[in-house]
Amino acid sequence: MELKNYKEILDDVFPSADQINRRSSTSYTTNDIMQKQIFVYGKQGSGKTELMRVIADYLAEKYGEENINVRVSTGDLGILIREGLEDKLVNFLICDDATLEKIPRQTLVDFFRIRHLLKERTGRNNGLVVTAIISHRFHGVKAPELKTDMDLFLIKNSASNPYDHDVLKRFVGEELLENLKTYEAQRDFKPELKGMTIAYHLNEKFMTNFPLAVHNYLKTISDVVTRNIPKMDDDIFERAKRMYPLKDSTLDNTGTQFTGGLAKLFVLGIVFVIFYIILTGIGGG
Repeated sequence: MELKNYKEILDDVFPSADQINRRSSTSYTTNDIMQKQIFVYGKQGSGKTELMRVIADYLAEKYGEENINVRVSTGDLGILIREGLEDKLVNFLICDDATLEKIPRQTLVDFFRIRHLLKERTGRNNGLVVTAIISHRFHGVKAPELKTDMDLFLIKNSASNPYDHDVLKRFVGEELLENLKTYEAQRDFKPELKGMTIAYHLNEKFMTNFPLAVHNYLKTISDVVTRNIPKMDDDIFERAKRMYPLKDSTLDNTGTQFTGGLAKLFVLGIVFVIFYIILTGIGGG
């Protein structure tokens, strides 16, 4: 069957750079930030993460590498929304493995207000937020709101369970699913077929082949959180040991390893308390 070029599909989904750079000429303040929602379905090892790398490549090429922020969390949509947004023209937020994740109501509210959250946090009035929800079970995503009103639905493999199969069939039809199943059977010994994907956009469905990514722009959300924590002073351990001196026998490795392990655990506990006091002192200031 004929394949549609993946870039043509993405061009139909994402606005031009001119569109997201446009600023309103009204006398009052508006929010011109756009949002596009992607849902990715596929079993483990089907290439969902690599697909996200390819889309990140596309966004960097389209809008400029310096203008994009790409963040990934594993199943935690809340922390992705709280910590992932940056003052960039394009924010690409990826919630990997959202299957069976219990999502609080406030997180869903924030998800659908993400354009406004970006404006409130950065002062931006224009830009693009791309959100991607990844799951290996369509019915396993607990929040049905995340499976509706998708701008792009990407299917990496045919469903092995009847529930997901019925949903996918309603979206793209039996023929495309059977074609995808044929490619799946050959993926192990034909790596070039790994990128075979069904794309659903605006009631149109296509078979396409995504290449391997050129770059890896994906960064886990822990990178964002960690970089905002002050580095622990090098001498904190020494200060803790001076405050709570221990006998030498508890710290050697000859016949007293068990006691020494408890002593070190105790010191680490003291260090944590000191570090917590430092952090709360910084936060309070």
